[in-house]
Amino acid sequence: ALEAAYLKSLFHLGQMDEFGRRWDLAGERHKADAELPLYHAAYLAGAGPVGTQAEGKRRLDSVLSDPARRTLANRLLLLVAARRTDAALYEDALLRLAEHQDDSLLDHVGFWRLLAATGRREEAVKLAQAYPHPPDAPAETVQLAQTYVALGLRDYALEFLQRYAPKFAYADRVWVTYAQLLMEAKKWEELRELALRIRREDAVRDRLAGFSFYLEGRAELALDRRENAEAAFQKVAGARFENRALGLTTARNLLRLGDPG
Repeated sequence: ALEAAYLKSLFHLGQMDEFGRRWDLAGERHKADAELPLYHAAYLAGAGPVGTQAEGKRRLDSVLSDPARRTLANRLLLLVAARRTDAALYEDALLRLAEHQDDSLLDHVGFWRLLAATGRREEAVKLAQAYPHPPDAPAETVQLAQTYVALGLRDYALEFLQRYAPKFAYADRVWVTYAQLLMEAKKWEELRELALRIRREDAVRDRLAGFSFYLEGRAELALDRRENAEAAFQKVAGARFENRALGLTTARNLLRLGDPG
């Protein structure tokens, strides 16, 4: 069971060379897991040795009419299509998933990104703006906002985050992403307001207080209110950062702003 879980993890992480090596070492053990042959077929279709793509694709296609295996086969085909930069293959698998209501928001996000990567950005933009379903989780919210930005829809992304940040107010990633986009857009008054808003949210106030003071100081500095900025940055130095990576990034940004103290 652990071997099967490890192989699937390697596949989803995109470590295909290691997947292939480990598959060869697994011997008969992989036969105990009903899903692994489909993973191996997807490996052959997308990243296997030269000449194996057609065979891998044929194996996946052969189970598309099997209700017990079609969802996994289509999901693996999405990954194969992304790896092969094949928008048509991705779209076919996505439509089959949608037909059985097995598609997810992130499946559609992957399609929009693939369209943009293959020179069909306008089509991707239309699909992204027309997508009707709201995000169900913080990770979806962040991915969707970042995809809007990648498609050239920064203002749309900011409006989206303004609308959905309250729904996922407990999620650090949503607030951090929102702040990063505001800084990139140089919307300093909105960034200052976001800093204050974070400190009003019970769910994240203690964890993100130091980061919020950095945001406030960054906005004040850009607005040429240096005394206010200095006061905010002093509060950053005394704050507790549970998220060590965020603390390190904040410290690095303070150094870049010329405030090593």
